[in-house]
Order: sequence, then structure tokens, then C-alpha cells
Amino acid sequence: MGNWRSVNDDELLSCAAYLAKPIKQSVLFETLLDVLGDDAGIDEPVSVCRETPGAAGRLRLEARVLLVEDNPVNRKLAERILEKLGCDTTTAENGIRALEMLERKDFDIVFMDVQMPEMDGFTATRHIREDGRWPNVPIIAMTAHALKGDRERCLEAGMDDYLSKPLSRETIQEVIQKWSGGRGEALTIQATTEPSDIKP
Repeated sequence: MGNWRSVNDDELLSCAAYLAKPIKQSVLFETLLDVLGDDAGIDEPVSVCRETPGAAGRLRLEARVLLVEDNPVNRKLAERILEKLGCDTTTAENGIRALEMLERKDFDIVFMDVQMPEMDGFTATRHIREDGRWPNVPIIAMTAHALKGDRERCLEAGMDDYLSKPLSRETIQEVIQKWSGGRGEALTIQATTEPSDIKP
């Protein structure tokens, strides 16, 4: 055991920031950016999800993904995972931007946050389903609220599946593989020898 001591108020005032345990990954990352600013040299976050290296580290998916998420930290984390999986990823910060992106490009799958400003995920999904141009694109709900009835509400809105945050590489890969068959163009799965990029 190390020697631990309490920190007094004067020492706290000399700190650039302090965090209360338990510390969430997204909070830690955001705090580092706030403290270090442009000098951080961080252009992408490092995931600390603990996963067993295996199929998730050996498969590379080629899919055109639309990621709709209003929180910039969550969006960056999810984007990083998708890019490491080999996906061609486009991001949007709300439902309105998501519809604009769909106008410009075809996607194999859409990851849709549920609660967003301007236009939430439910409303955006209804617009997509009512438009004849995108009747079959899989829409996967993302929500931090794992409440009873959430899954049913997402499916009723026209979404195909449901993921609870925080997202991991393994769950994202599984859902892309699950919904690749018969939805949009066929996806290519390539075996590689690269180890998992998400380290414990």
C-alpha cells in the first residue's frame, strides 16, 4: 500500500482541474482537452474499453456508416471505433443534418442517437421511413437511457435495433454484421492479422 494523504483547499486551487471518482472515460477525455487545449496534441481519443482480443481484432468491415450524435466527445469516440473497423464514416450532430447527409450519399447503416437538439432521433427516423428513397437502410438507435420500454419505442419509430451507451467496438461490429445481409449493398469482411486496437 502506498502512503495516501488528503488534499487541502490550497492545493486544489493550484490544480488546473480535479475529478471525482469514479471517473467516466468521456469526462476524463473532455477534461484533458479543456486543460491542455490546442497543445494537447490529441486528434483522436484512446478507448479504454476492456475487451478480449479475438474476432473483433481480426475483422475489418467496409461499410458506409452515418453516425448521428450531438455530443462531440461521444461522437468522436464512436467515429474512432468505426474508422478502426474500416468503415467509411460520416457524422451529423442532429436529425436535420442526418437528413441532409442522406440526400448527398448512400449509406449501409445509420447509428442514430435518440435525444438531440433541433430534431431528435425518433423524428429523424420517421422522416427517413416516410421517404421512399431510403426504405431499407438499417437504423440503429443509440441511447444512454436503458429504461423499460425504450427498445419498443425505438422499434415503433421505425428503427431496426437498439444499443445502450457506452458503445464498444465489439457491439458496434456485431450490429454492423447483423444488419449487413440484405440491407443496402453487401459488406465486405476482410481477415487481417492486426491485433485489437482497443487495449486494456
